Amino acid sequence: MIWLFIILILGIIALDTPKLIKEQSYKELITLAVFLLFGIYLGMVQLYDLPFFPAMCKLAVLLQYR
Repeated sequence: MIWLFIILILGIIALDTPKLIKEQSYKELITLAVFLLFGIYLGMVQLYDLPFFPAMCKLAVLLQYR
């Protein structure tokens, strides 16, 4: 299952990055990298059933008392 996930990530990188590099769209390339890293993290959490830190829930609790 992990190999399918890795192939999917490599496929996304292979399809999107050459066009962005050719057009010199570095801001979009950085945005793609950030979202891709976040997606890889969430995918690994799902695949390996790791504990997930719900940062938005903690933030909501902190903002509720202000």
